[in-house]
Amino acid sequence: MIASATLLKDLQTRVTLLEEDLRRRCDADPQVNAPLQAQYQAARAKNRTAETFNAWRDEQLNQVSVAWIMACVFVRFLEDNQLLDTPFLAGPDAARLNRARDEQELFFKQHPTASERDYLLHVFDVV
Repeated sequence: MIASATLLKDLQTRVTLLEEDLRRRCDADPQVNAPLQAQYQAARAKNRTAETFNAWRDEQLNQVSVAWIMACVFVRFLEDNQLLDTPFLAGPDAARLNRARDEQELFFKQHPTASERDYLLHVFDVV
């Protein structure tokens, strides 16, 4: 049984953490921030926003964060209901959780320079 209120609170916390991480990455790496600046300038040129860049970017980062979290929730739903033969993130029992950990370990052995983001992209591609 899903505890909706608890799930929502937990997911909101995750979204906030992801947004903060993305914001730090944008502030620290001009290559990460540059595409957002270009999109913002294009939106301003077409009068699609009157917000400041930081306010506009925060909204974009929120949307990106929510999309990533919801994609993971979808994968977990499939795993918990055994609609995937292979679990990738976790599972409703110890056996499926261990299998998901094995899958992740195998991915990183095959892709030693990959990141957690790369693993999630791999999972989304497979699913």
